[in-house]
Amino acid sequence: MRTREAALDIKIADYILENFQSRRLFYVFNHPHNSVMFEVCERAAELLQVPFSNDKLRHLDHWLSGVAFPIHPAVYRALNLNFPQETSFSIGGKRNVKTDDAIEIFFESYALKPEVRLAYENAKQVQAYANAR
Repeated sequence: MRTREAALDIKIADYILENFQSRRLFYVFNHPHNSVMFEVCERAAELLQVPFSNDKLRHLDHWLSGVAFPIHPAVYRALNLNFPQETSFSIGGKRNVKTDDAIEIFFESYALKPEVRLAYENAKQVQAYANAR
């Protein structure tokens, strides 16, 4: 992580490494929690030497929480995470989405992209085959 951000002006790896065990920092791998976004904003403002306060932003809904996946229990244990463990998917504002439904929604949302559409069709065929057995 530090290597990937080495050439960047605003670095966030230290914040992630200091906080990942005590609070959830990502809803999915590319959807950071507001706390990460606030930290990036504060660091950008400091770099630009402009006044900034997150106070006006804290009341906002979670910006990128439209998709949130639970952390697999083995990963939760291996990383010694100490925040409440989510056990269900949240997609498009719907909470407690079942795993099979989440997979279906995920593939449907990407079905318009040709490379993902092919994977979706293959997954449906595999599922049909598995259901027939």
